[in-house]
Amino acid sequence: MHFYNLLSLFCQPSIIFSLTISESPEPLWPVPLSPLETQSHSSSNNTSPALASSPVLGMEEIGLGHSTYGMTRQTSRRSLNSGSNIIQEMLMGPNLSSLATLDSRQKSASLENAANGMELWGNEFIESSIASTHSTYRLREPSPTHPPETEKIGWVCPKCTFINLPVRPGCEMCTGPKPPGYKVPSGYHMTPEERMLLENDQLLEKMTREAQEREVLANYEELIATDNLDVILNTEAFQCPICFDDVDVEDGIVLRECLHMFCRGCLTEAVRFCEDAILKCPYQEGLYACQCVLQEREIRALVPEHIYLRYLQRGLDQAESQTINSYHCKTADCHGWCVYEDLVNFFKCPVCKLENCLTCKAIHEGLNCKQYQDDLKLRANNDIAAKQTAEMLQKLVADGEAMHCPQCHVVLQKKGGCDWIKCSICKTEICWVTKGPRWGPLGDGDLSGGCHCRTNGQKCHPNCVNCH
Repeated sequence: MHFYNLLSLFCQPSIIFSLTISESPEPLWPVPLSPLETQSHSSSNNTSPALASSPVLGMEEIGLGHSTYGMTRQTSRRSLNSGSNIIQEMLMGPNLSSLATLDSRQKSASLENAANGMELWGNEFIESSIASTHSTYRLREPSPTHPPETEKIGWVCPKCTFINLPVRPGCEMCTGPKPPGYKVPSGYHMTPEERMLLENDQLLEKMTREAQEREVLANYEELIATDNLDVILNTEAFQCPICFDDVDVEDGIVLRECLHMFCRGCLTEAVRFCEDAILKCPYQEGLYACQCVLQEREIRALVPEHIYLRYLQRGLDQAESQTINSYHCKTADCHGWCVYEDLVNFFKCPVCKLENCLTCKAIHEGLNCKQYQDDLKLRANNDIAAKQTAEMLQKLVADGEAMHCPQCHVVLQKKGGCDWIKCSICKTEICWVTKGPRWGPLGDGDLSGGCHCRTNGQKCHPNCVNCH
């Protein structure tokens, strides 16, 4: 009885098959062939299909294609004799069908390293069992298998659900932001792509920082250059809000405090006719009036020298009228004045160089104070015009048609309108009905003094006619 043993080994993508054909009941074992034996197999010209007739046959001789088989005999597991033939081959898939033409005798075969009933040899089943030999080819192509997918590390974009690399700041697909709560896993090693992305981000951040520093430096240099200018010229055309003329580039003035723009002519006239020591921005729109002021160097660059000096003198006159214990030199047309103390009786004017008596408030060089006052009384009696003027002013004050300024004591009259008046000398705001200052010493809005009109909705006087 002949036995055919086929050993199939499934450890690699291909399988080694060992086919044993035996004429004796001894167990058959696969015997590896040496290169010499393989060459002898391929060089054999014996075409007999009888397996026991020749110790070594080539597979071409038994119709199994171009693969090489070696046949030998063995009598036991460890020794070979002439009672068995062993065929070994690196068997290719297409050659399996040729094994059915080997012999018409009954065959009993064993396929190792395969599940039972997996294969057919011709029309007969091949019984299989597990073996531990090396394999180089599969007997039957199984369905392709894929290695299990490992979980991808990264953060999931909440918009497009794409899994991004952990270090990436934004989604690679939709550029969406990284979730704020995501943290890079501890011990995570960046991929070359992430490392390059991080280096690019650092380079971009460095370039952005350098560009910002250059911009800051350029802005600072421009600011320094602009600060050295007396007036700032306009860099774009505009319409003057005072005269409504169109002003071309560099033909207008931009004020430093508020950046309002005016034509040069309107600002020059504003300085010329200003009665205050501080010139405010002339911009007005509805109920809004700009409270910023023109700087001294702007005014000096806008007007001629004589107008600028006159503007400065107006400021000195207003400061003198608002200063307590101020004294003006009695020389005609002299602009000198001082602030005196109680123990000082004489003031030598630095402008006209004459000495003023602070007790008599006059210049009486060569006369003492008593001599001067006696002389003054004599001249007053003889000067009828001066006497009549003084009497008229006193009557106006007594009748309520005039009042003394609470600050500089000059006689004031109200021509008409509301009860708010302003002293033309010291610029103090006055409530006509109360004959006192409208505000406290700090000026407009100071409620520490003044008449407190409209405070808590009440008038300062029952007869007040809108002194606010």
